[in-house]
Formats: sequence, C-alpha cells, structure tokens
Amino acid sequence: MQQVIIKQITEEEIYLQREIKHRLEAAILSENMTILSELLHPRGVFFGKFSRGQAMIYLIKKFDKVKRKPGRDNMNINHGFSFDHLPKQDVIEFRFSVWGSDFTGRDFTPPEFGLPKRPEFDEGITRLALEFKDDKIYSIRHPQKVIRDFVEIARRN
Repeated sequence: MQQVIIKQITEEEIYLQREIKHRLEAAILSENMTILSELLHPRGVFFGKFSRGQAMIYLIKKFDKVKRKPGRDNMNINHGFSFDHLPKQDVIEFRFSVWGSDFTGRDFTPPEFGLPKRPEFDEGITRLALEFKDDKIYSIRHPQKVIRDFVEIARRN
C-alpha cells in the first residue's frame, strides 16, 4: 500500500507567500523586471510552457494590453483560490475598470473575488494561480474556475 503524505503549510510559509504575492503585484504593475526575476523560480514552468524570462515578458505585455484601454486606470486586486483541476492554489485577481465621467463613487462597492466582468465598468480581469517552491513562484497559470475561500464548502461537508 502506498502512503500519501499531505504537507501542512506553516504560519511562516503563509506569511512568506503573502509577501511574495504582494511583491509580484507591485512588480507586474510597475513593470519591474528585476523584481519579477527575483520572484520567479529559475527552473519554474509558467503558463504551461514558458521559462522565467519568457514569463516575465508575457506578464508585462498581458497587463499592458489590459491596462492600455483608454480610461481603464481604476484597479482592484482580490485574492482567492483555484477551484479547477489544480484546486487550492493561491490566486491573484486584477480588475481594471473604466469609470465614466458621471461616476461619483457614492454607491460603489468593490467587486468580490471571482465575480464575472461588470459590463457597466468595462472591466478587464486577469487571474493568476500561483505555485510556490523554494520560497519562489514555481508556476503561474490562468485558472479556469476560482473560489473566494473554502469555508462554505468545508461547512457543507
């Protein structure tokens, strides 16, 4: 019989991964290739086929394209988890939106993680699922399905 070992993540690892995620967000948005290079594992595989260098260029181009739309300079970042064939990977959700000139923000509610695009804000959404190894990001992919947290699922089981 084969023994399956489930690795528990420590509080220190949770803290470190949170810091890595925040640094990744800042590096992508500021187009800082030096920090991206520091965060991505040199032997990682990104988006199923890219090396670290290819992934860095892909990320900068992808976000430049999403942000470039005129007026799309309002941003929200949310966090959750993947819920597809590789469940429970940390996911960062970037939402870029256009607020019209008549927008006052009075009744604005920031979008929750995982919600579809809101056409009234002409949103561009990019979600990145992350896998960590050796205190670096070892893999990045676009998750097919996401969930805010697993609390409701755990409660039902």
